[in-house]
Amino acid sequence: MNKQSILYLNNSLTVLPEFLDQLHEDGWQVEISNITHWQKSQSAPLCDIVITELLANDDLADVLISEKLLLNPEVPVVLCLPQEKLEFAQKLSFGVFADFVLSTCRKDEVVFRINRAIEYKKLCFRMMGEKEKNQQLNTFELAHANISLLGMKETLEQKNVELEDILKELSNNRDAMRALIDSSTSAMILVDNEDKILVANKRVSEFFRLNVTKITGKPITEIMKSVRTKFQNPDLFDKLHRKLGVEPDKPDADFMHELNHRRLELNTKRSRIVALFSIVVFNKAKQKIGRLWSFADMTAWWQNDALLHTIVDVSPMPFIVTRFEDGKILYANKPLGNLLGFDVENLRGIKTVDVYENPADRDAILKILQEKGYVFGHEVKIKRHDGNPVWMIISLATTVLNNEKIIVGALYDIDERRKTEEALRESETRFRQLMENVDLLFFMRDYKSRKIIYVSPAFSKIFGHKFDELPKDADLLQFIHPEDRRIIRQGIHGDITSKTDFEYRIIHPKDGIRWIKGTLFPIRTPEGDIYRICGVSADVTERKNFLSDLEKSNAELRTMQSQLVQSEKMAALGNLVAGIAHEINTPVGAIHSMHDTMSRAILKLKEVLETECSESVTENKKITRLMHVVDDANKVIESGSSRVTNIVKRLKSFARLDEAELKEVDIHEGLEDTLTLVHHEIKHKAEVVKNYAKLPLIACYPGRLNQVFLNLLMNASQAISKKGVITITTELKNNLVSVEIEDTGNGIPEKALEKIFDPGYTTKGVGVGTGLGLSICYQIMQDHLGKIEVCSEVGKGTCFKVIFPANLDSLIPDKIK
Repeated sequence: MNKQSILYLNNSLTVLPEFLDQLHEDGWQVEISNITHWQKSQSAPLCDIVITELLANDDLADVLISEKLLLNPEVPVVLCLPQEKLEFAQKLSFGVFADFVLSTCRKDEVVFRINRAIEYKKLCFRMMGEKEKNQQLNTFELAHANISLLGMKETLEQKNVELEDILKELSNNRDAMRALIDSSTSAMILVDNEDKILVANKRVSEFFRLNVTKITGKPITEIMKSVRTKFQNPDLFDKLHRKLGVEPDKPDADFMHELNHRRLELNTKRSRIVALFSIVVFNKAKQKIGRLWSFADMTAWWQNDALLHTIVDVSPMPFIVTRFEDGKILYANKPLGNLLGFDVENLRGIKTVDVYENPADRDAILKILQEKGYVFGHEVKIKRHDGNPVWMIISLATTVLNNEKIIVGALYDIDERRKTEEALRESETRFRQLMENVDLLFFMRDYKSRKIIYVSPAFSKIFGHKFDELPKDADLLQFIHPEDRRIIRQGIHGDITSKTDFEYRIIHPKDGIRWIKGTLFPIRTPEGDIYRICGVSADVTERKNFLSDLEKSNAELRTMQSQLVQSEKMAALGNLVAGIAHEINTPVGAIHSMHDTMSRAILKLKEVLETECSESVTENKKITRLMHVVDDANKVIESGSSRVTNIVKRLKSFARLDEAELKEVDIHEGLEDTLTLVHHEIKHKAEVVKNYAKLPLIACYPGRLNQVFLNLLMNASQAISKKGVITITTELKNNLVSVEIEDTGNGIPEKALEKIFDPGYTTKGVGVGTGLGLSICYQIMQDHLGKIEVCSEVGKGTCFKVIFPANLDSLIPDKIK
């Protein structure tokens, strides 16, 4: 058994429908061809069925009429359409251009309807073909019988019976045709060349309450008189009926632009709007065989159209329709009128060339429309009614309305945005000019990508490199001092959520280490989200150096102030000691003088007693004992007075005001004077061991040098918590005098040794010291062109060593002396 064949036509063969696979499985042999290529071949296909699939942009009527004229009438035509074209195609072409109209989106229905309906249609056409063949044969035989009347009467009667059967079959076929057109959503009436109704579908009964059986065979003019009364506007129906009777619709005509003129509303409870069409029907030989009147149900279409108009009218978006040829405004909604300062009615009729700020902009847009058919997101200046221009963004597209090309589009006011952008550009220009003419380094990076967006020209001045000449993957940390890279890494790559200040050092290729002070701060969106990180940096090396010098000067000033205070204290102490010494010397001198007198008197008294009463005195033990007591008392009084005299002498020597100048003195005598002064502090804590070398008289500042000895001895005493030893060692070597004071105290931590001579630094408890003693000692030794050294071990003790030249008087200029 031969396979049944199908010719599948489509203008786009890149994607084939799924139902073709199903037809292959059902045993159909499918031939696939391009519609345009097949039309040009001008030959009828040898197949059982033709399936035509049209896409959304195909010209429906043109393709259908071309196919129908080329096809063998016996070959059924199945039209497959997208859902959006299905209803309209059924209204206009079903039963005339195609035998079946189906939706491509329903695969199972397509296959089922093809397998079911095509077999029935083919059966009808085959039966009609057989009867026509028999009819032709009978007609031939009837003609032969007319020539040969004799003996043919019975044959003629038999043929007449067969002819009746053929007419009956034709009637049955007409019923089948009625069943097919009944599936259309349009009311259809097919008439013959005498304008008598051949077929009317069930929609005629639904729309106009007419019995389709009774009206079959009647003149169409009679039925139209009844139909006109069903419309709200019968006169419009009469006008359309007369016009279409004279000028029927062309199969390839575009009816869309005439729908408004064909709008007819029925007098029914349920709103129904139809459009009237009339098409002349031809056979394969291009002979007129009748006319099809179609009342297409356009209710949903007009409802959607009304909804679209309502949406456009109430939309806040400005909307416009203009004529392509001359730019005349055909339609504008209220938002457009408000935007341009026009009344909507006055705006209609104005030419758009008068609305553009620059007429050349319209020419440029028309050129794009001619090339592409649309313009999207184009920014242009539009002139308001008051003459002021505003920036708009427009989107336009071309289409055809009432046989003329029009432009449909929408506008959006971006004037404020453009002004903001222009102001922003001006601000950026001013900012760039400012950044390019100041020494401040400004940079900006994206918060998410961390990519640097902008770096001001000051980068090259501060870092000594041009940023634009650096490799894209250059690591900026290479220019930062290694100890400060952690700070900058946080600024470049870290999350900065608030203003952050920091200082860091860079390595300049020419100037070496430079100090930079920077500030980082985030920039946020109106919603509060961070989207940029900005930074400002400045070279503060000179300021840093100035502050360092200032700090040094302040430290020296504080030291000098301390020394001055100490000197004042020493001067006050000297005055006090001198006064006290004077007060002490007076009674001590009297005591010493009277003691000397009394000693000589007692000695004479003793001689007198021994002379006058020699025997009695020597024998009197009581007198002898008393004389011994007197001798001992004389010795004690002499020793005490001598000691007091010596202490006063030492005090006066330590605090002598006239020894502030450079002079030669005995260093050991200065140490002894100082020990005398601190004797009360040391005697209960430590034993003093003296390792004095033989020293000549040394040139120095005696009072200030004694101050150094005093500080070092007091520190040594305070460092000893239990009974300890303080060792004083002097030495002259290489013309350098050294005085070493060592204690067995607690010792000084290693970290503290680095700051031991800093002003204000102390290792003692609160209230014990001011932290200025060693700083003053350091400065005093600087004045002696010497130095002071320290070594210490925690738990074992500390040793301070004072070193200065023995010939200081020859090294210091006379003015300073």
